[in-house]
Amino acid sequence: MKLTDRQQEILEFIEAYVEKHGVPPSVRDIGERFHIYPRAAHDHLRALERKGFIKRTPFKSRSVRVAKKRRLATLVRGQAVPIVGRIAAGTPILAVENIEGGLVVDKDLFRGDEFFAVQVKGDSMIDDHILDGDYVILRKQPTAEKGDVVAVLVDEDVTLKRFYPRGQEVELRPANKRLPPLRFKAGEVYILGKMVGLMRRT
Repeated sequence: MKLTDRQQEILEFIEAYVEKHGVPPSVRDIGERFHIYPRAAHDHLRALERKGFIKRTPFKSRSVRVAKKRRLATLVRGQAVPIVGRIAAGTPILAVENIEGGLVVDKDLFRGDEFFAVQVKGDSMIDDHILDGDYVILRKQPTAEKGDVVAVLVDEDVTLKRFYPRGQEVELRPANKRLPPLRFKAGEVYILGKMVGLMRRT
């Protein structure tokens, strides 16, 4: 049976939560994540159970289990790319405390563990059709070519921009005509990864 967009989002959240914490989310966790009342969260869980995507134990907290057929389908079709919620100086990029979930992607396109994703905030890349709320998939690498779209760490801030080396300086250029480029000393900019894909929830 087909899922609604919200049911699909909740199912993906449950899978990512279990992957990260080892236990399923509570109804309250789901409600807080999607800004809905517990009653609405219960309704979505009942719908997922009725459609065969999850199983629950009555009267037991945190009893949600993703149905076996769902897990098998995910393994056949794709793999999870971790969503990095924050990246701090000196902290490994894929440290457990930095990961906020995962995106299921085509395993033939993004094979291996060298990929991660970040959610775009703001409109600095709209001329490249990278919109606020999109998920950008990046390949972990410390270098880039002129014009590559990269995630870079400057001080403790992470930004997504086009990369232009200028001798002893680096220009980080937004794809928005209203915004000026940013310039830094080359030693102040740390490349975290190069953009290789994008996912948008419609």
